[in-house]
Amino acid sequence: MATTLKNYLLSNLTAYYAPYATTRPAAMVAYGAAWPVGWTKLGTNKEGSTLSYSYDEYELKTQESKGATIGVKRFNEQAMIKAVLAEFTHTNLILALNGKSVSSVAPGASNGLEVLAVGGSACLPTYAWGFEGEGIDDECQESFFTRIFFHKAVVSTGFESEFKFDDYAGVPLSIKAL
Repeated sequence: MATTLKNYLLSNLTAYYAPYATTRPAAMVAYGAAWPVGWTKLGTNKEGSTLSYSYDEYELKTQESKGATIGVKRFNEQAMIKAVLAEFTHTNLILALNGKSVSSVAPGASNGLEVLAVGGSACLPTYAWGFEGEGIDDECQESFFTRIFFHKAVVSTGFESEFKFDDYAGVPLSIKAL
């Protein structure tokens, strides 16, 4: 009788981003350790994340043999990760809203003002994205970490965050691989 091993993700995913074409961390970089130069840690997700992947198939057939399929190719691949970041920071808002930051200090004031400007460009910025989480096997023997990378991706599908008295607001991200 075959044994089925199951692995469970124990931690929330931690999100990172970098300029497109940045080298991803080597496998020897320990879980939770600093990632290489270029990668910025955005924080962990507030609630569960969703990873979706889909594609269409095309059957390859020969002209000489009616109805014989010689292979299948996939096309129109789509991958997306949806998460709500727990850290409601200016940087996370800029990424989620595809905005830009305008910082200023009023004359004579000690506190600065950060303004988030949204809109004005139809082009979505492209980044590399990485997500990291810790897991354990079903016998609680082996701890492992998992990393998911989108080498070229954009933040897509809008933004909605709820401000409530009994819970803190997070920054929703929908990362779409290109």
